[in-house]
Amino acid sequence: MHYQILQGTFVPRPTLPPLDATKDFATCCLEKGCASEEDLATIYALPNPPLVPLTVEDLYVRRCRLAGTAVDQKGGCFRKQDLPLLLKLVQGAPALIGHNHQSIAIARFFGGNIEQLGEYEYIVPKLYWLKDHSRAEDLRLEIDGGLVTEASIAFVFQQATCNLCERDLRLCQHQVGEWYDGVLCHYWYDGIESVLEGSLVYRGAEPFTAFLPNQLPSSLPPSSPQTPNQMLLVKWNKKVWKLVEYSDGVDSTPIDTFRETANG
Repeated sequence: MHYQILQGTFVPRPTLPPLDATKDFATCCLEKGCASEEDLATIYALPNPPLVPLTVEDLYVRRCRLAGTAVDQKGGCFRKQDLPLLLKLVQGAPALIGHNHQSIAIARFFGGNIEQLGEYEYIVPKLYWLKDHSRAEDLRLEIDGGLVTEASIAFVFQQATCNLCERDLRLCQHQVGEWYDGVLCHYWYDGIESVLEGSLVYRGAEPFTAFLPNQLPSSLPPSSPQTPNQMLLVKWNKKVWKLVEYSDGVDSTPIDTFRETANG
């Protein structure tokens, strides 16, 4: 089903919405990043926040499935209980291209959460970059168009610990990548100290890294028991809209601010 946003009118199953007729309801609402006020507040709470006032219209925002509990190509793996610390350490870290530490950031990580993916869990921070940057639109097109699809994290840790005997890998007799009684030997990244950066790469060392669309603010639930199907709140064209999906169309109503809606 396609959707149209019209001020204060009931729309009977339209065919050409003003955002994008090829995408579903939630994706249309997130077109070109759609940073939220919640995103902006999180960015300004980072260490060394932006020096100038920014608005949600100044930013592109995406999510990045950056690192998790799957064993990487080197045989290393994060412990599940260390993921909250890893997500905390990535706050404010720069996003680079190909771990090039001689370059400067093209984006910056902030916020995010821990998400389940099959049998694994991953940290999924957000990243933002400035629309006024000379290559901002190129980066958006490369990510959204599927040319840049994977990521990699650079971090500092104290010890590689064998998953079989829980000893320092340098001191145990097991070999990473070998099977012992049906269990594959790998090692844990223990004593994580810092995250240096996260990079856009041609292939991530850990499987299933990815770039994802931004999400609607968590303070604005995408559904309401008062509506037949769902309700979404969208900031678009300098207004906040309440979009209610019915079986035969969408009713849209402008709302003054996110704050009034969230508190109402």
